Amino acid sequence: MAPTHLPAGPMQSPVMEDRPRSSSVLLGTSAALLALGFGALLLSVWQDPRQSAQARYAPPALAAPTLVPAPLTRAPLEPRAPGGATLRRSRVVPAAAADPEAAGDSRLQQLSAADFDAATSGDAPVLVDYYATWCGPCRLMEPMLESLAKEYEGKVTVYKFDCGEHGSKCQELGIKMLPTFQMYRNGQAVEEMVGTGNDQLMQMFANAA
Repeated sequence: MAPTHLPAGPMQSPVMEDRPRSSSVLLGTSAALLALGFGALLLSVWQDPRQSAQARYAPPALAAPTLVPAPLTRAPLEPRAPGGATLRRSRVVPAAAADPEAAGDSRLQQLSAADFDAATSGDAPVLVDYYATWCGPCRLMEPMLESLAKEYEGKVTVYKFDCGEHGSKCQELGIKMLPTFQMYRNGQAVEEMVGTGNDQLMQMFANAA
């Protein structure tokens, strides 16, 4: 049998030749994937670097506050007499200056808080008109009161008492509505009228006389 001749040079196994080739393919694939991922990262940062920075440093969102409606409050309603105005105790308005032309002909006298007790303590009947300069119904009663004061002159003395100027005294007397009319004898109120009413006011004068 003829001998088998081996080829010259070192012997190489086919398996040994495939290993370096497979390793090269794996390394190349890994390098390609790594380069692709790094490129995508650079692309995202390059497109909007500010958005990326804001995303990293943006503070956490705060929950919107819950709005609660405030309770509704209403001012208490003050009682009001028919045709009368509510006495506003907190408002102090100086007395209006008297009309110089009408002052000499008027039978209505202004009464102060200091002279109130002395003016109403006599035997003769005294009518006190509690009013205020801001009171509309009080002004409506002025002509009738002036007429009655002239008709009963010498029988009934008529005073006007400004509750805007003398609010403390009106509170002390329990005056709550304007206008209020009180007839006094010997320091005591014997008859009272609240609001507007010409007939009732005329009857008060007739009863006192």
